[in-house]
Amino acid sequence: MKINAKEFVQSLLKENEKYVTDLINGNFVKGYENKKFDLTGIRLFIESHYHLVNIDIGNLATYLAKARDYLEIEFFLLMVNAEKLMLDTLIILGKRIGLTLEDLEASKPVPIIISRSNYFSRLALYSTPGEIALAILLNFPLWAGGARKLSKALKKNYGLNNKDTDFLDRFSKATEGFNNMAYTIIQKELTDKTQLSKMKEIGRLAVEYETIVWKEYYNETMRRIKKNKN
Repeated sequence: MKINAKEFVQSLLKENEKYVTDLINGNFVKGYENKKFDLTGIRLFIESHYHLVNIDIGNLATYLAKARDYLEIEFFLLMVNAEKLMLDTLIILGKRIGLTLEDLEASKPVPIIISRSNYFSRLALYSTPGEIALAILLNFPLWAGGARKLSKALKKNYGLNNKDTDFLDRFSKATEGFNNMAYTIIQKELTDKTQLSKMKEIGRLAVEYETIVWKEYYNETMRRIKKNKN
């Protein structure tokens, strides 16, 4: 059974386009595009990502321990460095709207919002590097699509600039080199129909967890706005 990893991933990305469309047209993103909300939801988004990125960095340490060859070490180490840069640029975005590092460290994670990173923690324990790489590639377009839309909205409606939104802009497009490394790692796992089905299920959950997270951004934003009015 010979399946090309790139073609396999591209076919799944095509199937997932509806999830991306739903996310970028969802209530949270549209609320900021239409300037319906104050910055309550963006504070939530930044606080949540402080926890998410920290969890992801921990997960990546485990992914590195699972690496079976030089390419896998290089791939996951590249992601470790990217996550650290994400943390740095997230702190810049937070400062722009009045959140200090101390504020971020003192914030409490919302359980539903961190469920996506907790799912990746499960993958870190029980899945192979190829399965993890697939989940990352399929999850990424949803986050990136939402991030690009939020960045444009914050610059258009809330007075932020390119430096402020670097967290949202810099990581909203995967490079060809990154994707090709992932395809090579994924290729090792495409051995039979049983494994193919397992890979699809792992990818499906990575996508659906991300959609749940963005819906909760809206729900929690509404709860906080209501609480602030009382």
